[in-house]
Amino acid sequence: QNNCFLNVIIQSLWHLDSFRVLITSSDHTALHSVHDTCLLCELKEIFTYYEYGEEKTLAPDNVRVALNVLSSQTDRFRLGAMADATETLDTILASMHADQVRHHALPHPSPTTPLPPQQSLSSSIEINDTDCDPKCIGHALFESNMFDMYRCQSCQATSEPEMWKDTLYRVYFAELYQCVANTTTSAKSFFFRSSSPTANHPSNKEHSFEAVLRTLLNEGPRRSCPENELTKCRGSCLVDRYKQRAWLMKFPIVFAVSIVWPATTVGGVELKAFANIIPHQLDLGLIFRLGGDAADLPKPESIYVFRGMVCYYGQHYVSFFKSQSKAHECGTRLSFTAPLPSLHRTPTSPLASHPSWEVLRAPVASSPDGKCRYIVRLTAQDGGLGLVVGDDISSLEPPSKSSSDPPRRLMITALETSNSKRPLLPAVACGVICVGDQLLQVDGEVVEDESWTAWTAMERLVTAAGPVTLTLARAVPWSCSHCTLINDVGATTCAACDRPLATAVEWSGIVGSSK
Repeated sequence: QNNCFLNVIIQSLWHLDSFRVLITSSDHTALHSVHDTCLLCELKEIFTYYEYGEEKTLAPDNVRVALNVLSSQTDRFRLGAMADATETLDTILASMHADQVRHHALPHPSPTTPLPPQQSLSSSIEINDTDCDPKCIGHALFESNMFDMYRCQSCQATSEPEMWKDTLYRVYFAELYQCVANTTTSAKSFFFRSSSPTANHPSNKEHSFEAVLRTLLNEGPRRSCPENELTKCRGSCLVDRYKQRAWLMKFPIVFAVSIVWPATTVGGVELKAFANIIPHQLDLGLIFRLGGDAADLPKPESIYVFRGMVCYYGQHYVSFFKSQSKAHECGTRLSFTAPLPSLHRTPTSPLASHPSWEVLRAPVASSPDGKCRYIVRLTAQDGGLGLVVGDDISSLEPPSKSSSDPPRRLMITALETSNSKRPLLPAVACGVICVGDQLLQVDGEVVEDESWTAWTAMERLVTAAGPVTLTLARAVPWSCSHCTLINDVGATTCAACDRPLATAVEWSGIVGSSK
């Protein structure tokens, strides 16, 4: 059925923890008509089968049909035909962005009212330059804000700053190969050597993958003079100012690189050359000049860990992803070492310098008013925080019109458990968070206005650049102030003395400052 191009993208997105959490916890049905074939809904469904199904293999047929419907005008993903994996990823991310933009452009979209016609891939690409607010999943995770300027080497004219917010960083291997082939002998020996890159290699710093990408960025294809139409200058331009680097203004959560090959068949020398420069870690600070939010973050935030890759060879796509639980050594036989600790301190940093959780205020077993507030600080690990936020359906009573109680709208709907080969995720490891607990604050910001939805809360948690402090509440047994009897949750009067539940402690004392 020629589904390998789609299988590898689904597998790749599944192994990106932040993407998996956001796609499975989001409600996308509000963004399209009820009976429409929806790519993202089908993707969410197959992710659910991945997590809970018992089948050994999963068929991506529904996702394939949705791709075909979306690209009906271009015939790009015709059923039964082979397609390109990179274009598939681009289409999925573009579909996320287009749906988000169209949804917020409509005043009051209704699931029973059909959306405007011709909502196809072509229309998705046309609105690609429109900002989405709040961010769609694609831009929330993959977007990196970059800009550069070009200077003519003849007349010194400079171009206007060009900002690009790409979700995929493309590198053309023919240019990369030629770039290294034209450099020094030591650079070529590094590029074509028989062993993999190591930290102890004498040329590692000078001719690392970062250095190759930086050289390609600065000395790649030239552009015509920006003043060509006015001055008729025939000079050429290079991105060779600003200390030889383009600017990176925002770190993406996921940095995806597409290596574009010149043909479907490539020689062994070229394949070996490329394999030799794939690093275990990639420092974006060595490729780009950092500015904006990226410049204010500590050094480790620019370091990314190699998670996996999609390859195409022999008319077939395959994907490889690094084991997150064990290290593998390949020699005369395959051996397994001891489990590895998590490499991630945050979604964009591989260093762990402190525990993944801390209980700042522990929950209590009972209280005079039957309400308990507690505070925890969680740091995302390799797998995220380990919790899912949804709409509030807890048993705590709704606020009355005369009450000053803030709206209590969000709650913990699920805790993600890791497999036996990986350490517990922070929300589970801390041992105090339970399904049904209400979310009151995120980093001291009260979750009370309409801007806070389950989606925005999950986006805030998944894309946080550091530890997240959560204030949560739950209903607990209440102690009678008269006879001290501990009464069950939900009881309105004391079972011993018939005194009513004390209401002296207001919600303002529960959602106040954590200090």
